[in-house]
Amino acid sequence: MPIIPDSEMAKDVKSATNPDAQSAKDVHANAHRANLGPVIPESIEKPASKEELKKRAEELNKKEK
Repeated sequence: MPIIPDSEMAKDVKSATNPDAQSAKDVHANAHRANLGPVIPESIEKPASKEELKKRAEELNKKEK
């Protein structure tokens, strides 16, 4: 198991207790905790009928000669 020097441990303790660093962590964490819910589009189009879809598929799949 590696041994961590005391100077590195002191830096970690200082950064953990630094209020500026803590507030930055809180802002970042709160952005991920935001419960925005599902995104609902403004205009929902009606689904096309099967006949319309088949016509469109045939039109797109036409081979040009």
